Amino acid sequence: MPRRARTASTLSVIAAITLSLGFAGIGALPAAADSIDGVPVTGTPSAVQQLVDYNGALYMTATNGTDSVLFAYDGAAFTEVPGSPLNPSFFHVHAGVLYFNAFGALGDSELWSFDGVTFTEIDGADDPSQFITYGGALYFAANPSGPIRLYTLTGTTVSLVAGSPEHFYDGIVEFGGDLVMISSASADATVEAVWSFDGTTFTEQLAAPPAPRSLTVAGGDLYLTGRTGADLLASDGPTFTPIATGALTDVYALVEFADTLYFGALTGADYRLHRVEGGVVVPIPGSPESPFAGFAHDGALWFQGADAEGNTIAFRYDGAAVTPLGGPARYPVDWTPFAGELYFVAYDGPASETGALFRVALTTDPALAPSGLDVTAPLLVTGVLLALGATLLARRRRVAP
Repeated sequence: MPRRARTASTLSVIAAITLSLGFAGIGALPAAADSIDGVPVTGTPSAVQQLVDYNGALYMTATNGTDSVLFAYDGAAFTEVPGSPLNPSFFHVHAGVLYFNAFGALGDSELWSFDGVTFTEIDGADDPSQFITYGGALYFAANPSGPIRLYTLTGTTVSLVAGSPEHFYDGIVEFGGDLVMISSASADATVEAVWSFDGTTFTEQLAAPPAPRSLTVAGGDLYLTGRTGADLLASDGPTFTPIATGALTDVYALVEFADTLYFGALTGADYRLHRVEGGVVVPIPGSPESPFAGFAHDGALWFQGADAEGNTIAFRYDGAAVTPLGGPARYPVDWTPFAGELYFVAYDGPASETGALFRVALTTDPALAPSGLDVTAPLLVTGVLLALGATLLARRRRVAP
């Protein structure tokens, strides 16, 4: 056989062996045994609650062993923030400053600000909550004297918004260019009503149903329920349209995910997850019991629910399937993205009664091939044979025909 033919034949054999071993090696690689877990963050302080991403750190309320104060987590370590007031809560970032409710010098709940270095107590806003940025200004509910009303902050001056209705329930949302809120009806302070505020004037939405609650914006519509929880309504502006819920009752925990409204509701004897699709209520297959505290992030809806043993754990819904998170986390709440990861607060196991900081982690099991052999061995042989083939090819090019 001519040298050229022998070389070509040898290369063909090497190629066949190489491909065979290469594919054998690839075939020996097991399917990735991935799971999504809630992992406790090392060094987490005790009694963690209310997370907020601010100024390059994850801030939270936690105990230092004596008092509940502000802590910061930079992704590696926890630090108690010096000078923190006691019991900080209701965090909101506005114009680069962190605002919140905390105990003041006299022991009552006051408005505070933190610029990353200095804490400042701001007078004139007792027990502030329901913070929202609107039209470039900071608004919040407070009761420095009498009933809860809407206030705004200019510099360090707190001002009552003229014409504000009394009392605030179930949060404040922005919709259609206005702030929308649930406050007392003008005709009867004991009855709730929907109000809107355009930056100048408050308007009572008389077309809204009586005793509303749970304002949520999803897919460009405003959703709310009746106080009884049996009614679900949608509004595209001036009108409110009932959505047929069939036999569902006790509608609650409204949340937007993928421009769609999701919520919990009682179906027979169980609470399950549902969504509104084309004006129709659709049950979510595989929903756990008692879904609550939903948060949309990274193409999924994260929430708590009951597993088969009755433990309240974390779940993930990606629009197709509901998956429980592994790990010891119980009663997960306060889902907060930080530094490319998703964090939350939960009890560290069934016996725990104080919150700890957790993060969502993808765990991969690097299992070996079923034979028990190191799957890198075929790939190593493949590499050697490829090198041999390259050497023979180089020699062939130097040989005259």
